[in-house]
Amino acid sequence: MPKSSFADFTGEWNQCMLAYDTNAEDLAHLRPQRDELGLVFNRAMTLSSRQDALRAELNQTTKDLNETMAQGKDLNSRLKAAVKGHYGAKSEKLIEFQMKPFRRRQKAKTDSIEASKTPSPDKPTSDVN
Repeated sequence: MPKSSFADFTGEWNQCMLAYDTNAEDLAHLRPQRDELGLVFNRAMTLSSRQDALRAELNQTTKDLNETMAQGKDLNSRLKAAVKGHYGAKSEKLIEFQMKPFRRRQKAKTDSIEASKTPSPDKPTSDVN
């Protein structure tokens, strides 16, 4: 199975550097490549640590944001309730605060309802007997 994870790569790099160090006399001509691999290994480890720290900071920031949003929702709800208490539930002023004032339903016109119930002289009515 090919290596693909950070731990797989860095583990292999570390093992290679340890093996080089053990055989440094035989491989003296490869010292520049070993040193460069050491630098890359250290940079990768530093970046991984930084990534972990940033991930922890992101998680904490997300938690703080969620708490702040909950606090804001609560305060907004309280403020709206106080405004409604001040102006009254029927006040049109509530619209400015993105609230709907209480409005009574308008009764349907009785003339139009009764007119629809009475048969028109043009339409024949069918008697069911």
